[in-house]
Amino acid sequence: MIGAIFCIYGDDLDPEAITRELVINPSESFRRGSPIVTRRRTYGDHPTGGWLLRTQDAVRSTDLEVHLAWLLSQLRPQTGVIRKLAAEGLDIALICLISGGPGGGGPTISANTLADITRLGIPVDLDVYC
Repeated sequence: MIGAIFCIYGDDLDPEAITRELVINPSESFRRGSPIVTRRRTYGDHPTGGWLLRTQDAVRSTDLEVHLAWLLSQLRPQTGVIRKLAAEGLDIALICLISGGPGGGGPTISANTLADITRLGIPVDLDVYC
């Protein structure tokens, strides 16, 4: 599995307000205290509010660079808004999902993509599954 998720978290996060500011519809959003619901069951409540934009429904590729390019094309026009939200104390990150194969190796991220991520001013988390 390869994918990427842009995440915004905060205890008092208002998902609708984030959507209005970013002018992007999230893949998923929730308020703190709302139930955690999966296809199979309902768990406890969300400990914090969240706004997530996932590549999994928009990108069909096993190349992480393709996932990041799509995500950055959505986020690049909102760099100022993203930096403002981070300055307000919201927890913002870009998560790369990487599932390793038996042969080893991994994805390559180009210098241009890294520069675009740097301009957003957010950390990158790597979730690697072997």
